[in-house]
Amino acid sequence: PTGGTVYRTLLLRVSPDTATETTARFEDELRSMRRYVKTITGWQLSRVEEAVGASAWTHVFEQTFTGVDGLMGPYLMH
Repeated sequence: PTGGTVYRTLLLRVSPDTATETTARFEDELRSMRRYVKTITGWQLSRVEEAVGASAWTHVFEQTFTGVDGLMGPYLMH
């Protein structure tokens, strides 16, 4: 599905001492979220190459939703 009326960006930080396998599993689980939350109409997961600011973000997870109810209900209650 494409489209959506609500766009959300989630900035995440994986601790530098996290095992590579754990980070890979984390990324795979984020990528699979669309299968479980049907109100997500689009998404993208990216690794941060260079973070700016107080937190060293490692990932950006962008999503679009069917609407506010799709974000506040199925997504936040997953």
